[in-house]
Amino acid sequence: MNRELFVGVTSVAGPEAQKFLQAIVSSDVDALEVGKTQPSLLLTPAGKIVSTLYILRSEVDTFLVVTEVGVCDAVYETLSRLLIRTKAVIKNMCESFVAVIGEARGGIVLDVEYCGAPGVELVLVMTTKNDTDSQDTFSHNNFRISWGAVSTQQDLGENTIPQEAHLDQKAVSFDKGCYLGQELVCRIDSREASTPFSFFALTLSENADQGLLSAMYEGEIQVYVGETSVGVITSMGTSNETLINDLSAGPYNAIARLSRKGSALLEESTLADTTIRVGGKTISPVILCKSVSGSFST
Repeated sequence: MNRELFVGVTSVAGPEAQKFLQAIVSSDVDALEVGKTQPSLLLTPAGKIVSTLYILRSEVDTFLVVTEVGVCDAVYETLSRLLIRTKAVIKNMCESFVAVIGEARGGIVLDVEYCGAPGVELVLVMTTKNDTDSQDTFSHNNFRISWGAVSTQQDLGENTIPQEAHLDQKAVSFDKGCYLGQELVCRIDSREASTPFSFFALTLSENADQGLLSAMYEGEIQVYVGETSVGVITSMGTSNETLINDLSAGPYNAIARLSRKGSALLEESTLADTTIRVGGKTISPVILCKSVSGSFST
């Protein structure tokens, strides 16, 4: 597979760019040094996820907000709508950058453990789309699923709370001041409350074919504990083989969003009682199930 990924990049530049982002995103932008990056989140006022982010401070007054390419427009529009009487300019820079999985000359490291894969870097590189080969979407998707990394587009819906995927562990600062959507995130943390749903990485005996992928997109692949439906599969891989040149796959091939009741049943039951079904028909037993670690993909 080609290691280059198309990514969404939005620049925020100007004398008040830092102040603006500090009040909007979940990470501590004030603590970010030039040339460094941090994982972050853009939330709705109600504390639900708009997008996972990497924030890169490229210059003192210039920041690059890196996202999955499919949500770049939503991020750009959200930031632009919130930019009121602020000395900063927001631009869509998607055509100027790609990300590279693994080492890359002349780039800036966004993540030293991309998707939770040990020793695998994600590097942002200036380029143009015309200079890159077409990206291998399926292989990249398999890679991130295999390490239990959630995708904004595929897994995190408009009603998702950061703690459902443990995104608060890496992408939220609990020491900074107020930011958009902070109230719900901090309330759950302070009360040590569980969320209505949680994301899990699964190992199934079967990989997805086109029929299963279509059923997944319709929300029809359900996870059962015994005879109780406890959630749905949100992402499913198509291969367990080495996925990106010499980068090995992790142990998983599916990601599921399970209800609070489902999480409790999993703790009480054995995996022998856990299956995935489509239309009531059992497709595969669940061999391995583990809560996701807070990693995300671009």
